[in-house]
Amino acid sequence: VWDRLMTGSSVFGRFSLKSFDGRAAVLEGGFTPVLDRNGRPVKVLLMGADVTEAQQSIKDAEEERQEMAKAQKDVVDALRVGLSQLSQGDLTVSLDRSFTQEYEPLRRDFNEAVSGLQSAICEVLDNAQSIRSEAGEISSAAEDLSIRTERQAATLEETAAALNELTASVKSAAEGADEANR
Repeated sequence: VWDRLMTGSSVFGRFSLKSFDGRAAVLEGGFTPVLDRNGRPVKVLLMGADVTEAQQSIKDAEEERQEMAKAQKDVVDALRVGLSQLSQGDLTVSLDRSFTQEYEPLRRDFNEAVSGLQSAICEVLDNAQSIRSEAGEISSAAEDLSIRTERQAATLEETAAALNELTASVKSAAEGADEANR
């Protein structure tokens, strides 16, 4: 910068300087040499604005943006892993590591959704077991009914045979009585 000023050229830009109290300062503007009659610099005129606070605000905003991007990446990664496990049938998945405050409701909602899914699947399994048990009872009752029906059919067949014999005996007795009457 001084080399250019010594040749009589102005220098413009953003400069890091120390303020009178020793703090770092950022100045945006230009240095212009004031030349004597011989063209040699006598003084340097500084025209600029202190942009230290603006630069710090920009730096702080960038740091905050990076923190938010990291927090968002952590949330997306955790949800990706959780959803992957869930898609493979793992109903025990849970997002245990806390998220930042603005994303914490998302973690809580995910865990509650998985818990609700666990409850629904358990209820379906319980109902399936009940249906299986009741189907077994119906099958057993049907088998008992079939056995009783077979026994009744056999009893009816025996009764029919006995009636046939009785009918034949009555007929024979009637024929015998008929012949005796003649």
